[in-house]
Amino acid sequence: MAEVKAEIGKYLKDIVDTDVYEICQDYIAECTEVCWLMCVKSPPMYISADKTDTFQHHLYTGYTTSGKYVAYVVWPTLFQYKDGPIMQRGVAQGTNNKM
Repeated sequence: MAEVKAEIGKYLKDIVDTDVYEICQDYIAECTEVCWLMCVKSPPMYISADKTDTFQHHLYTGYTTSGKYVAYVVWPTLFQYKDGPIMQRGVAQGTNNKM
């Protein structure tokens, strides 16, 4: 686990401002650990941010507006495993205009 955190830290240091990285370092470490734990369980949990054309209310909750179509995904849907039951619906911005 320490190696994964170190690799992510090296990657982020190259793309994020140093001050921002220092402030967010603990948060980054915790996020890394949560993602690691989601991946190593059997079967691994599954995150989907696939944007569907029509707003699927069983997969997403509306962000500030709902509508017939999805404008963009705000937060992904979390599944117990791929093609498994939904653990937490995602959040998507709805629109009535087909994108």
